[in-house]
Amino acid sequence: PHRATLQNIVDSKEKELNQKRYSLQETLSLTKQQIQDYETKAMEEYHKLKESVKIEMDLEKERHDKQMSLLQSELESIKSRLSQSTQEHALDQQQLLKACKDTEIQLSSLEQKHAAEVERRVMEITKLQTLLESETLERKELEKKCSLIEENKRIEQEEKRL
Repeated sequence: PHRATLQNIVDSKEKELNQKRYSLQETLSLTKQQIQDYETKAMEEYHKLKESVKIEMDLEKERHDKQMSLLQSELESIKSRLSQSTQEHALDQQQLLKACKDTEIQLSSLEQKHAAEVERRVMEITKLQTLLESETLERKELEKKCSLIEENKRIEQEEKRL
């Protein structure tokens, strides 16, 4: 009877250890899948955002180039009219000079706005890269946890063998 009781205790402990091992294996499997899903989703989002920023920057550059071309044409036209008006009244020349300077100021302002927009886009990309690095660190932490779970599982198996 005493031997049967001991056998029941051993059987009960083995059953308990098997349940724990099964639970740990399930948790490990889920955690690895979550890491893969998380990493895939993060990379997809990063690529979508990066592509979106690139498209926006391309459109902004196209608009900028068109505006620059129009302003450059207008500037050349004003300069041409100015050179033809040397025989006209001095007041007309001053008005043309003012229009020319105003156009140059607009051109300079547009260039500054474009430079600021490029700077802002670069900062957005930098933020996205920082976010991706942060998510990569989180993924590595999850992988460490998985390794600890696997190590605990291995230790339990060794203890069971002993």
